[in-house]
Amino acid sequence: ERFIVESTDGRDPHCPVVMTTAGREPPMFTQHFPSWDDEFHNSNAFKDPYQVRLAELEKEKAARDAKLAEKEKDKVVVKDAPAAPAAPAVQVGSGETFSLEVLQKTPAAELGIPPTQKEQFLSDADFQEAFKMDKAAYAGLPAWKQKREKERLKIF
Repeated sequence: ERFIVESTDGRDPHCPVVMTTAGREPPMFTQHFPSWDDEFHNSNAFKDPYQVRLAELEKEKAARDAKLAEKEKDKVVVKDAPAAPAAPAVQVGSGETFSLEVLQKTPAAELGIPPTQKEQFLSDADFQEAFKMDKAAYAGLPAWKQKREKERLKIF
């Protein structure tokens, strides 16, 4: 209203003033612009690139999930679980012993012994000769030293 009162071009001071916002222009305004495009504001509106990328990623994830669901639908379900591996046939402390040469050359599975405890199946005399200590002293060593000794003797 102040604009009309202060204008010097001879406008009627009672001329109506219409305020509008972008994208909501009334026909009374747009009729003066023959090439007016009502969708121009919507098509050129700011789009947050992060929101756009997020929407794309969500569409990709939905497509992947649908594809996986389709594959899962076609899968054959086996109800029986595979049998657990058999326990070693020879247990530590059973009295069964093997020579160092046999333990070095034969896989533990063929001997029926636990693969991580091959050294326990040496006789006390063979153990003392090979490790230069008795089984009790060996048991007191840190795990890394035990491993190093077994690697040195090639019984791992």
